[in-house]
Amino acid sequence: MRYDTTKRNINWNGFNEAKQYIEKRAKVDEFGNGECKIMHNTRAELISPNFLSGGKVGIVLHWTEIYSIRKHHDVGNEFPHSVIQLDSGGHRTVTTKDRINRFLPLGYRLFQKDWNWYIDTPSGTIDFVDGMEIKLESF
Repeated sequence: MRYDTTKRNINWNGFNEAKQYIEKRAKVDEFGNGECKIMHNTRAELISPNFLSGGKVGIVLHWTEIYSIRKHHDVGNEFPHSVIQLDSGGHRTVTTKDRINRFLPLGYRLFQKDWNWYIDTPSGTIDFVDGMEIKLESF
């Protein structure tokens, strides 16, 4: 995890970094679930691993989960990886874009051009679509 000192971005590069960040700041219950306030109208939720999932960390702005990162393991793939899911909830505002950018890994950036949203990735620019998933190779 690296901090961008210009805006105090968190830039999680994988699920384990996100989980450790929340565990240090949240009150975690006996099942491994927790929640903490990140900034105004924004909170982070930790959902513990179970037999169906490897756990998830979500960022909620007001009542919309705009960012989540989870551990994922594909069948036939030797190593698990992290998957980020992004969703504006239909609220494509400056605040939503700012909050998403604060948690995207270094090398990724959400930006707007001609009223459309795009994601810059290390491999190129892609259109932003609510519910989109980005696979991170680093774990």
